[in-house]
Amino acid sequence: MAIGDSHGNSRFDHSAIERAARLRDKVDRDVFIVSVGDFGFWPGLRGESFVAGVDELARRHNLAFWAIDGNHDYPGDGRSSRAGYRAWSNPTPSEDQPGLVHVPRGTVVEIGGVTIGLCGGGASPDQDQRQPGTSWWPEEMITDREVALIESSGRTVDLLIAHDTPWRPPDFATSLDVSPKVRTLMAENQLRLAEIVAAWQPRLLVHGHFHHSYRATAPGPDGTSIQVIGIDDENIDTSIETVDLAAFADKMNQRERRAATGATDTSLPT
Repeated sequence: MAIGDSHGNSRFDHSAIERAARLRDKVDRDVFIVSVGDFGFWPGLRGESFVAGVDELARRHNLAFWAIDGNHDYPGDGRSSRAGYRAWSNPTPSEDQPGLVHVPRGTVVEIGGVTIGLCGGGASPDQDQRQPGTSWWPEEMITDREVALIESSGRTVDLLIAHDTPWRPPDFATSLDVSPKVRTLMAENQLRLAEIVAAWQPRLLVHGHFHHSYRATAPGPDGTSIQVIGIDDENIDTSIETVDLAAFADKMNQRERRAATGATDTSLPT
């Protein structure tokens, strides 16, 4: 279950956990949660209280809760504070381990025959109105080094869960009221994510950041298509997307068999 940007909204995240627990009990199959960034890692007692509450509730319901970092998430120093995401980072997350973890950029896991790549990071449209070190952090963007590490791994994925997207969502405002500097930074992050897409070659991309719920098809780097799901923010009705990994794996196998015979299938594998 992928959930949209929550920005530290406890009510939204707690409702998502409870919905995931009900879904697991209904289908009698494992369910885990992935936040697509701007989760709510924040400095001070406010941030510590929020993340501790999500972790406690996820453990109580015996659910894994993964969070990638967004442009508004506080990295922390990884030592003295449990508010920042570095203190919660785990490069080898397990869907069977209850509680909250931050999944670092470039992490790849395989679950039920589906290879999943995760990559947080984005540029803040409102960074000119934020205070560096207090409400904005330069670590927010994907770096060239992170792209290079992903490219050098030689791995590919079936599903990419990211905060940003290389493509502007359809029906989204054609312009944002941002400075030329910020517009350039946003484009740079999208270009780096496009390089990651070219390296990983996913068939499905799930993302947040734009607070816009939609489904679309984008051109893949190898001449195929990528199905894209954008998730809204802080809305229990429009900010949750469930991906059935067993059905996804079956769909991928069907596509491979069709490709071997020259047939095509562009339907969404979710």
